[in-house]
Amino acid sequence: MSGGTEQRERLPSALDGGYFRVDETRFEQLAAASARLAAHLRLHEVDEQGSSAHATWADFFRADELLVMAMMLDYDPQPAQDTLFGDFGATSSIRLAAETVRLASVIDRWLQTLRAIDAPGAHTLAGAISALIEKQLAGELQWVARHALAPGWRGDIKGYELQRLDASWFDARASAPPERGRTGRDGLRSRFFAFKDGVARIQGLVREQLAATRTSQRHDPAAGLFIAFLELFGTVQERVNRFTARHTDFYYHDVLDMRPRRARPDRIHVVCEPVAGASLDVLLARGTAFAAGFDANRQPIEFLAESDLAVTDIKVAALRTVRLATANMVLGDDRTAYPVKRVRVDAPMPAADAPAGSAQRYWPLFGGAQAHGTETVVDGELGLAVASPLLWLKEGQRDIAVRLVFRALQTPGHEASELWSRMGDADDRVRWQLERALPELFAISLTTATGWYEATEAFVSRPGEPVGAALDCLEITVRLGPDAPAITGCAAALHGAQWNTGQPLMCIRVRQQAALCAYSLLENKELLEVEVDVRVRGARDITLGNNAGRLDPSKPFMPFGPLPAKGSYLVFGSAEAARKPLTGLRLHVDWSGLPQELGGFPEYYDGYDSEFTNAGFRGAVSVLQDGEWRTAPDGATGQSLFTQRPGGRLESCSVIEVSPSALRAHFKPAAMGTDGFAYDLTSRNGFFRLELRKPDAAFGHAEYSQVLTRVVSANARRKKPLALPRPPYTPTIERATLDYEARARIHLHQQDAAAPVFHLHPFGVEQLRSAGRATPITLLPAWPQDGNLYIGLSGEAVQGGLSLLFELRSESAVPRARRSAKLHWAYLASNRWCELAAAQVLGDSTDGFLTSGIVRLDIPGAIDRNNTVMPAHLYWLRLSADADFDAFAGLYSVRAQALSAVRSAASPMPLEYTVLPAGSVTGPAASIPGLARVTQVGNSFGMRPEENLQQLRVRTGERLKHKNRALLPWDYERLVLERFPAVFKVRCFPNLRSPDAIRSPGDVLVVVVPQLGSVDQLKNVRGPRLNAVELLRIADYLRALAPPQARIEVRNASYELIQVRCAIEWATGAHAGYGIRRLNQALFDYLSPWNDNGYRANFEWTIRPEDLEARIRELDFVRGVSQVSLLHVASSDDNVYSLGDTARPGMPQARFTNGPVRFRWPWSIAVPMRRHLIGSIEAAEPTGPVPTGIDRLEIGNTFVVGAAR
Repeated sequence: MSGGTEQRERLPSALDGGYFRVDETRFEQLAAASARLAAHLRLHEVDEQGSSAHATWADFFRADELLVMAMMLDYDPQPAQDTLFGDFGATSSIRLAAETVRLASVIDRWLQTLRAIDAPGAHTLAGAISALIEKQLAGELQWVARHALAPGWRGDIKGYELQRLDASWFDARASAPPERGRTGRDGLRSRFFAFKDGVARIQGLVREQLAATRTSQRHDPAAGLFIAFLELFGTVQERVNRFTARHTDFYYHDVLDMRPRRARPDRIHVVCEPVAGASLDVLLARGTAFAAGFDANRQPIEFLAESDLAVTDIKVAALRTVRLATANMVLGDDRTAYPVKRVRVDAPMPAADAPAGSAQRYWPLFGGAQAHGTETVVDGELGLAVASPLLWLKEGQRDIAVRLVFRALQTPGHEASELWSRMGDADDRVRWQLERALPELFAISLTTATGWYEATEAFVSRPGEPVGAALDCLEITVRLGPDAPAITGCAAALHGAQWNTGQPLMCIRVRQQAALCAYSLLENKELLEVEVDVRVRGARDITLGNNAGRLDPSKPFMPFGPLPAKGSYLVFGSAEAARKPLTGLRLHVDWSGLPQELGGFPEYYDGYDSEFTNAGFRGAVSVLQDGEWRTAPDGATGQSLFTQRPGGRLESCSVIEVSPSALRAHFKPAAMGTDGFAYDLTSRNGFFRLELRKPDAAFGHAEYSQVLTRVVSANARRKKPLALPRPPYTPTIERATLDYEARARIHLHQQDAAAPVFHLHPFGVEQLRSAGRATPITLLPAWPQDGNLYIGLSGEAVQGGLSLLFELRSESAVPRARRSAKLHWAYLASNRWCELAAAQVLGDSTDGFLTSGIVRLDIPGAIDRNNTVMPAHLYWLRLSADADFDAFAGLYSVRAQALSAVRSAASPMPLEYTVLPAGSVTGPAASIPGLARVTQVGNSFGMRPEENLQQLRVRTGERLKHKNRALLPWDYERLVLERFPAVFKVRCFPNLRSPDAIRSPGDVLVVVVPQLGSVDQLKNVRGPRLNAVELLRIADYLRALAPPQARIEVRNASYELIQVRCAIEWATGAHAGYGIRRLNQALFDYLSPWNDNGYRANFEWTIRPEDLEARIRELDFVRGVSQVSLLHVASSDDNVYSLGDTARPGMPQARFTNGPVRFRWPWSIAVPMRRHLIGSIEAAEPTGPVPTGIDRLEIGNTFVVGAAR
């Protein structure tokens, strides 16, 4: 099976211009061949004595460094290796030793020749060869002599030419070779390859010096002439060797008439801003030019607007998100999971119109938890608020009960809301669990003179008694003790300016962190009415008066005056109670100076003519109704003013109760003015009168003088005087308090403006009115969709066309094929969200918010700023989705006044793919009055340079083979690479399905690896990825060319991270810290799939620790390495991570076998971590790998938390 195809692998070698060469000899081959020929050509010259000397032309080639280097490069030890190891069993040790010595002779001959040449390049190479001999090769050669040759080897063995070797080969100070534990033939084999590698290293040094030597201009004239001849011969060679290319070009160009594809210009997004305070809009016509600087040839770059734009003062001033996050709540004996929702909110940008380049941070488009950085999403404020005169509660023991009456709306499949109905089942365990959670559903706060008061004693219950057919209710009870502050009216400065009321407020906020989230239970409940009950005990702020005038309740007072008579009265009332629809009222009085006699009043009034009894003092309570005193029929006889204890003594406390029937018949709440609450001739309602009705003698004040005169006169005539009558009791009240109950019903369909009900929204409030409302009023605010992005616009007039640039992080998006979400646009008008029709969305280049683009809207004139559900100083738009929120691109910013521009035809296109960085365009090419600034947002996109000759050959050759049809994996891969140059590598998996890796006939999985834009892309565990739009385009392109039965899926490759752990003995003089950095970079480059010299981007890959160990040993700053092991971190598409360690017991590899690391998913490639675990040791010993402990793991990288078992 194919391992995939890279862009650089597309050109078949047969189509390469150098595949077939008539003359394939290279410069060094020509020079070496000339030198060999020259060795057979005699040179006759006469010396100074006149004798003839015989020599050859070979000395000519040994006198020039360039020609010597060419001969060094032409040497190839491979034939000797093939001869020795083609049949290694038949090769003798003597022959192995001889070939090793022959390699030493070649190297020594190079050294001697270079030493004889006075040139910088020759000196450099000679020094490098001498160092190599001294540090390694001399010791290897001496080992060969000791173990493979006879004792008299130096002088006795012929053919090895050992006598000609330089003395440095036999220097006793040469470094001894490392003992590899091999002797005999294996040792000789190892030494042969050591010398062969030495030759290769020397030839590598020669290649580095060759280019500089060819242009050094220090050659002997004769040698220079010969070198020039070889260069000219190479020119002729090139002309002859164009046979393949000319043949290919003839067939493609002349026969098939193939032509290079034209260039596709790139595009940019720009945002325009008018001059502040401009009275007229600025009109940018289509074709308006924007300057983008100059290219490398100093040619101006211009972009032309692709559409008209009227630049106004509209700006994006705020962004908000609301996300209804779903989690499961497990209830019941069967552990059923019910989905419940929490309302999560965020403010994605501190300043939504931030300058270009500053939006490095991104947010989920429709809100929710962030996968990066600092978490800013919080629970949104949500609930209900009731404003009512009943909540004026100044003092005393105060109980508030708010009963919410509702009925369930028909929402099929709403499992969590259907739980509410199960609370009526007495045998249901779910009911028991729900009732336990009810008290924690809400947090209650009330308005006070210092701000919001959080009630600590609040209870939530579900009353058992029915409230009507198909109706249900929820009761919230709040208890305020005497120490709690007074509940006052709402003040904008203290409680917020969003409340359109001066009445006291009770806010019922959902506790979203509670065990049972109220939103899911109650979101589909239609609110019908709100019933508010208050009960006050011990209110002392009472207004009092009697026949004589106003009384002061703060000190003892005489309710019926100093001389009470029948018909005397006490007027009492409370400003707090007077404004409420009372259902009960009681006046508690503490009498002062009551008779203490055992019999009470009969004993006290002994001697009076009238009969006085404890129950005989009666007063009648009447109610002031429209300026007239009204008494209920059942209250005509009045009620006793005093209470008698068992035994006849009087209680000091009495209760004067206003008859409930009188309250129902006559009490009307009083309108509170600004002049205070007092009883006078203008009073109409709100007061009560206690009139003394019995006895006729009242308290005996009129009778007392007569009785006293009679008794005194009688005593004057009697020897035994009669007891003087006691002075009449003048009723005196030491202390008076008021108890009352009040109840009001707020019907939502006929709501009283004095008692409004509000929804608490995350960013504002909404007064609930049924008039003009198309949907039922729900108990809690409702969102048609679970994901919402709110866009706040500042400016004077939003109506009409509006262009919004969405700068998105497309790497986090998922193609539409995996999404079922529908998008909805709406605008806010007078607290009502109105959907935009499809025709009002004029354009959307974001491809469903998968990539950055411009959305053009036609905003109706009904939009306004008369809103309280969102901040009122802005116009608001809402973008909503109902599912697949994580499939959309991340949001960087939203900007108004945007348009797209395309590169002008007059601006030259680059030959290679380039990107115009963000911010390159800063203004129009010509000044435009009223236009203050133009900002390019994001890099340019969409460029495709003109096709060059090689690309044309590749495309044509592939087209001839696949015939523009996708049938074989080869076809799929080439089609993708040709159409989408951003793809670095592609692999086609037939009959495979993602993400479960199941074999499925008919499925075609195409996995793409993008080009690496920068190394920083590897810092993200997800690695470089194509955005969802590109994946979608690839899939659509392939479906058009594939059989209709093929089910094609295109996905990004997943990346499995590899971390190397090892211990290093550094070479002499190497600094450990610097060495660790160099080795870390070397390992990163070796493992990077985008590096030609490493493992490359392979699917179904295997990485062996021994390969990495060999690579480490090749580095010149490393002397030894041990304890090599690999950590392997893989993740699934669902972000489930796994960690492997080749050194850990229990892994598939044994501890000391240190086996290879293999892929976990067939569509994955291995990438290196940015940091490897590299330690330093004094001496590298062959020890096994050590498992990586938890202290060496890194959070966010290799620290993986496993699931509980």
